Amino acid sequence: MQDYDVFAWKRKRNYRLFRFAVIMMGVFAGIFGVLSTDSHTQAGTLYNAVLRILVIAFPIVSLALMRFASQFATSNAWIEHRVAAEIVRSAIWKYRVLLNASPSSTDVEKENLRKDVLSAIQEAEKWISEHNAAQPAMRDRTSEEIARAAKYRDDDGFRPVNSDAYLQQRAEAQWKWYVKTIDSDYNQFKRAQLAVLGLGIVISLMSAFGFAMEWVAILSSLSTSLLLLSSIDMVGKAHPLFHETASKLRAEVDSWNIKTVNEQQDPKHVEQFLANVESILTEERTLWREEAVKIQSMNEEAIFSSLNQLVQKSSEVADKEAPAEQPPPNG
Repeated sequence: MQDYDVFAWKRKRNYRLFRFAVIMMGVFAGIFGVLSTDSHTQAGTLYNAVLRILVIAFPIVSLALMRFASQFATSNAWIEHRVAAEIVRSAIWKYRVLLNASPSSTDVEKENLRKDVLSAIQEAEKWISEHNAAQPAMRDRTSEEIARAAKYRDDDGFRPVNSDAYLQQRAEAQWKWYVKTIDSDYNQFKRAQLAVLGLGIVISLMSAFGFAMEWVAILSSLSTSLLLLSSIDMVGKAHPLFHETASKLRAEVDSWNIKTVNEQQDPKHVEQFLANVESILTEERTLWREEAVKIQSMNEEAIFSSLNQLVQKSSEVADKEAPAEQPPPNG
C-alpha cells in the first residue's frame, strides 16, 4: 500500500510540474512572438534574431516535453495508483476490525481474513495493469520503515483494532480530512477564478483606452494560461463530491454514537458499521476517479491544442524568415 501511496504522490507532483513547465514555456513563446513583431524592433538586429529563434524553439521544445511527459509522467498513472492504494487500505481496515470483533475466531477464519487482504492486493495489481498504469513502483521496505510511516506511533498498521479506534482513526479522521480539504480547495479555486476575472477586466480596460495591442496580447495569453493551470491544479480536488461524502460519513458516525455500549460491542453491529463506512468511501473513490480522469483528459487536449497552435505559428515565423528563392540566372 505504501508503494501505491508514494507512487501516486510522486507521479501527481511530476504531472503538475511537467504541465506547469509546458504551459509557462507556451506563455513565454507567446510573449517572445509579440515582442518580435513589436514595431519598435528593427529587423535584422541581433535582438530580433534571438527573439525569432526563441519563438520557433519554445513551442517545439514544449511539445517534445509534453510527449516525454505523456510517457514518464502520464496523466492517469497517479490516479490509478491512488485508487489501488485505497483498495488495499480498505481491505486492511476490514481485516483489523473483524479480527478484533471476533477474538474467538478459529485459525481457518483468521486465515480467510488474511486471504481477503491478499485478494485485495491482487485486485489492486490487476487494476493497475488493466488501466495501463504499470510503472516501476515497488521497493523492498523493512518493518521499521512501515512502522515509521504509520500515522499513529503506537500502531504498526496491522494489529487488530476495536470499534473506537476505527471510529477515530478511519471514520472521523476521513471526515475531518474532507472538511479541511473542501474549505482549502474551494478557496483556492475561488482565488484563481478571481485572478482570471481581474485579468479580464484589465485587458478590457486596456483595449478600451487604446493601450498597445502587444501588451493586451501578452495579458490575454497569461489569462488563458492561468485558467489552464488552475484547472490542472484542481484535478482530484472534487469538493462537491467530498462534501456529499462527508455528510454521509457524519450521518453514519452520529448513528453509531447513539448506540448503546452493548450494541457498539456487538460484533454484528461492528461489522455493519464497518461495512457502511467502507461502502461510502468506495463509492466516493469510484466517482472521484471518474471525475479526475475526465477533467485530466480535457486538460491534456487543451494543452496539446495550444501547443499545436504555437508550433503552427512558429512555422509561419520560420517561413517568413526563410530567404526568398532566387530565380535562375538567364543563360
